[in-house]
Amino acid sequence: MAQKLKLPLIGTLVILLVAVACLFAALPWLVSSDLMRGAVQRDLSSFVGRPVILDGSLELDLFPSPKARITNVRVPARGKEGASTLTINRIEADISLLTILSRNPHFTAYKLDGPQLTLQRRANGTFNWPDVLGKICAATQQAKAALSASRETQTDLAENTESQDVDLLPEYFPTRMGTVSFSSGTIVIEDEMTIEPIKLTALNGSINWSDLDGAASTKISGVYNGQPVNLEGQVQKPLALLAGDKSTIRILGASDLGKFNFEGTIGFLKTFFADGKIQVSAPALSPLMEWLNGGFNPSGNIAELSFVGGMHVTNRKARFDALDIQLDKNLGKGLLEISFPKNEKPLISGTFDFSALNLTDLIDVFIEVPDAGLSSLQESEFKLLDQIRTDIRISAAAANFGSISLTKLAATAQVSDETAIFDIGDVQLFGGNLQSQLQISRKKPSGGTVQINMNGTQIDTSKAAEIIDVPSIIPLGKADFTFSSQSNIASWRQMAQTAEGKIAFKMANGIARSFAASTLLKSENTGQFFTLSSDENRQEAFEKLAFYGQLSDGVVTIRDTIATYSTGTVHFEGVAPYRSSGIALTAIATPTQSDATDTKRFFIGGSWDRAFATPLLSTNSFDLPE
Repeated sequence: MAQKLKLPLIGTLVILLVAVACLFAALPWLVSSDLMRGAVQRDLSSFVGRPVILDGSLELDLFPSPKARITNVRVPARGKEGASTLTINRIEADISLLTILSRNPHFTAYKLDGPQLTLQRRANGTFNWPDVLGKICAATQQAKAALSASRETQTDLAENTESQDVDLLPEYFPTRMGTVSFSSGTIVIEDEMTIEPIKLTALNGSINWSDLDGAASTKISGVYNGQPVNLEGQVQKPLALLAGDKSTIRILGASDLGKFNFEGTIGFLKTFFADGKIQVSAPALSPLMEWLNGGFNPSGNIAELSFVGGMHVTNRKARFDALDIQLDKNLGKGLLEISFPKNEKPLISGTFDFSALNLTDLIDVFIEVPDAGLSSLQESEFKLLDQIRTDIRISAAAANFGSISLTKLAATAQVSDETAIFDIGDVQLFGGNLQSQLQISRKKPSGGTVQINMNGTQIDTSKAAEIIDVPSIIPLGKADFTFSSQSNIASWRQMAQTAEGKIAFKMANGIARSFAASTLLKSENTGQFFTLSSDENRQEAFEKLAFYGQLSDGVVTIRDTIATYSTGTVHFEGVAPYRSSGIALTAIATPTQSDATDTKRFFIGGSWDRAFATPLLSTNSFDLPE
């Protein structure tokens, strides 16, 4: 019985195999080149929304899976004779076998070799997407109409209200999409507002969007501005997103200059909307911004910048909250807002609190001082005034400025259209407190000014001398001082030469170095010339020192400066070029408990660390300060 059943079964299988073999053998006669060429052209034209020209040859490969290969495909540009919006060296299309048998071929996937797409960004910010994405643009218009009809009143996406499920496309609209992969691609973006186009080259990857009503994903690698970059993305409702609704999205971008990751919800209505979590990292800020052409090119270099936190974007404003920040290996937390008002420069505002902070790198972002320092003839450039506006507040439990250690720092950086103000509200250093402000004002074409104001309280200069090279003119001890100056910004050297301002300095129980003014109080110094210090390392104590000076034309004019010793007082007046150590002073030495005949008058020249004095015989030209 079993033997009788096997024979019909084997016969049936044989018949089926013969039928399949005959079917495959007949396929080349069922599918002509003209039929396939027309099907490819029809399918591509349906997607593009315009006629697609097939200039090359067509090859059919039916085994082991049906494929069509066609070369030299192009989409002519509108209004530009001989130009093309899209060109493709070769297309390989996968064909559904069943549709071949029905002599109505449908394609399930496309592989593009060497595609070059030219996009144009118009002055109003729109692109010529309909020239190459006609089907998607038509579907988007249908979806917009469906969404509009479903809403009695348009809801602001910023309120994060839930939108109802809506049939975005009518039943008759073809929703089949498929998968497109590409290699050696190029995208050129021409902008009517700029001269140089944006180019993305060596593009390889795929876009998987099987159905217009479904999700989409992409994975792309390429080169932008000479830098390799990788991009991955998944969108839950891409058509709804294009139509002005919102969708969950995940996007990752990576290059050697930086990495970017966002997960959350984005949408379009009146403005772009986003709500989710963002993570950004970069080995250095300046190369990253230069590569991105972001309109903000910091002058210095911040190393190892990274932050992670929440991102909320609406009404042309991006807010980043609960941020964990790493800035040059220093950790902090903060809040950041970036606004993009129409026809105005971006405004960056925020508050940051660091456990430790490197001020040198932070200042370099705003101001780049050349290697020659204040001796440089290089023009003083403060590009930040042309790029952005800021209102940033920073605090740090500990900070460093080069080799100088600071504690309890509170600072602000405010940049407006023509003025930048960098203010240290308070900081502790060298055992005292310091407040300072740098204000840069630039008015084109007349140039601008730089103002510096400093106020120090109980600053221990002896501690400072252990760490930095403190000029010998500054005595050792705890000092209170004020300093203010103003200069133009034509060049760094001119900033120093044109500075005008004043300085006041007071110290009690300090030590003078290489300038023994008490020598003037000794009656035996009546010779023609004598040095105030025969030993450059000599130090002498004083009870009080009050120094007053005015800055102008590269010279400090010293007035009403008094040094008090146990043996008397010495009053100084004169001038000292602050770009050198030279001095030209007159001094009146008054010993303690002396009469007028004991008062001595001197001229002092040389330099601060090698000063020489000579008595002045005339006593009628000098009066003691009141």
